[in-house]
Amino acid sequence: MPRRRVLLMGYYGAGNWGDELMLLCFRRWLGRQDLDITVLSEYPGNVERLSGLRAIANPALCAGFWRGAWFREKARRLWNELRKSEALVVGGGDLIRHDLGWPCLLFTLEKILLARALGRDVYLLNAGIGEARSRSASLLLNWCLRQCREIVVRDRRSLDICRRAGAFARLCPDIVLALPHWLPPPPPKLSAKAYILVCLRASANAFERYPLTGERLRNFAAALARLATAHNLEIRFLPFQNGADEDDGAAHERILEHLPAGLGHLSPWPLDAASLQSHFQAARMVVAMRLHAAVLAEAYGRPFALMPYDHKIEEFGALVPQAPLLRAGDLDDSAKAQRLLEEALAMRDREAEGGSNKARGAGVRDFWESFPLGEKSRVLP
Repeated sequence: MPRRRVLLMGYYGAGNWGDELMLLCFRRWLGRQDLDITVLSEYPGNVERLSGLRAIANPALCAGFWRGAWFREKARRLWNELRKSEALVVGGGDLIRHDLGWPCLLFTLEKILLARALGRDVYLLNAGIGEARSRSASLLLNWCLRQCREIVVRDRRSLDICRRAGAFARLCPDIVLALPHWLPPPPPKLSAKAYILVCLRASANAFERYPLTGERLRNFAAALARLATAHNLEIRFLPFQNGADEDDGAAHERILEHLPAGLGHLSPWPLDAASLQSHFQAARMVVAMRLHAAVLAEAYGRPFALMPYDHKIEEFGALVPQAPLLRAGDLDDSAKAQRLLEEALAMRDREAEGGSNKARGAGVRDFWESFPLGEKSRVLP
């Protein structure tokens, strides 16, 4: 009997560990159901090399370079793959957002429209959904949401958008919280000195919420330096994205310039999930601008502070209210920034105490394992 085929769409293969971790978790979940997975990606070659999964190109059908998509047969390959597949799985991450313009919004919605035109089920999973910014965009978004057979969102704003659209959705924290349960980490590597792990985004002001001016960079570096010195810690910078679109290492180098010699260290982009996990297992605390740096800190019980450059960081912060938010304006005052970092460092070690992070991760795992693709979920975390 042939295996059921699904087409999994996401921002995979771009050198962003947040997306690669979501792909890893989806692969574990779908693989348990013996499904034949093809990935729809803008970087299919990278996906095939890094994951071993078959991948095809994800072209723009209605905006941007649509002529190239149709005349170079990328659209035809997508059409044929959808016809052979049982369903389109869209996930995860903030793949539906209008704040970056119509091309960004249409890039995902057009695939939903095509799948439904071909009579295929659509699943929108581990999703973040942005507000539509015009009446026409709202009408299109609402219709597409109602066409989905199953929607699982990872934040309350997305849940509210679905409810207003008349689409049934379930709320479950980010799927990567279940990573330690699906992929047990290797034994942590012993570090000569305890360290603070810092994970920034190169384009911190991508959504015009977090301008990192030169003065703010210096204040942030000074706050980190005083914190590290007071607690006999090192500072390690870990890039989550290292690709043509963005390189987080550039942001880390700008901070390192303002630190005392020998206090800060640049870590290379991790080559595998085990290496990434070990960075978080051994960290004394995490300073997270990247969402999945915060998710991994929570998954492994590490104290963390959040730098909310986008709404999704604040949404995750609502899940762990004891984690302080270090807003852009807080960096105008180095002493205030240090106080907030001290608050994060003082967070109790929830992993050692068997705290809520383990229960939450197990709940996320149970949620996803409670329903095979094609059946309604039965357990809520």
